[in-house]
Amino acid sequence: MKELEITREQLPSATVLHAVGAVDSNTAPELQQALLRATETSTGGVELDLAKVKLINVPLPIKNVLNLTGFATFIDVSP
Repeated sequence: MKELEITREQLPSATVLHAVGAVDSNTAPELQQALLRATETSTGGVELDLAKVKLINVPLPIKNVLNLTGFATFIDVSP
């Protein structure tokens, strides 16, 4: 399996991108490109499913923001 796997699901009202794996400096550009493509081609909204994503090598200031906003409760964040 790849480090990050992104699948696309087309719903009547939105395009949903499902991301599975680790998001880091190596895989973030892949996620960014998938999001850009989805926004360019979608006639509805774009949703990003991060339920199975792990963030790694997160700088402390970003980790603090993720904790404060509650994202760290459903996204696995590693130092």
